[in-house]
Amino acid sequence: MKFANVILACLLLLAGSALAQCPDQTGTWSTIAESNPDFPLLEGRASEAWCDGAPMETGNTQNIQSWDGAMLGTEWHLYDMAIDAAGVQVLVDNVVDGNGIRIYQAAYENGRFWLSGDGAWSDDATELSGVLSDYIVVTTVTYVGGVMTAAVSDITATGTFDECPGAEDPYSCGIDISANSVYVWQTGDDAAMPMDYPEFLCGANAGQLLNNSTVTMILSCVVQSESRSWSEIKAIHE
Repeated sequence: MKFANVILACLLLLAGSALAQCPDQTGTWSTIAESNPDFPLLEGRASEAWCDGAPMETGNTQNIQSWDGAMLGTEWHLYDMAIDAAGVQVLVDNVVDGNGIRIYQAAYENGRFWLSGDGAWSDDATELSGVLSDYIVVTTVTYVGGVMTAAVSDITATGTFDECPGAEDPYSCGIDISANSVYVWQTGDDAAMPMDYPEFLCGANAGQLLNNSTVTMILSCVVQSESRSWSEIKAIHE
């Protein structure tokens, strides 16, 4: 009976590993082809929904998807990132008489990410997903005559994969993301709303659209500090 219990324990461990969603390959993927010529990332397009109807408000939610020139979200997707309760902070204010730049910073929470199973990070077409944390956006806005004329943002984030590690996997994997975004359009602009951008989340019908460039994703794994030996597994079931 003890031997049978040990065999069962091993089968359960193998099953836990099979269900894990850890990347098969680690490394750096970037929209800059020179940085990753074998598998450059697609650039992206984004929306930021004004959930309460106004820009720069707590709860406004981002939705960012890869763009291949014809379809959204075929390679990667970041979504549900909402400005946290601390709201948008002003880091620099050089606007005088309506002209100048202002730099804002906002932390977002509750975000998630998804990576296609066709990516070089997956050997068996397994899609990967996980939770984003430390999602920070620093935006430099240019004003002329009191009107915003340009906005460029730097985005950084970290994340952890769903079901990774599995029950007894000896390693833990994470993702680090950086990207730039450039303002394209927002509700109230004279121009018509462009097509082929991610939908506004949170049920909003107003918001902002952006293009994302220089996207870099670093996937890495580290060996966990604790692991069970064969003798420890047997001892549990004796």
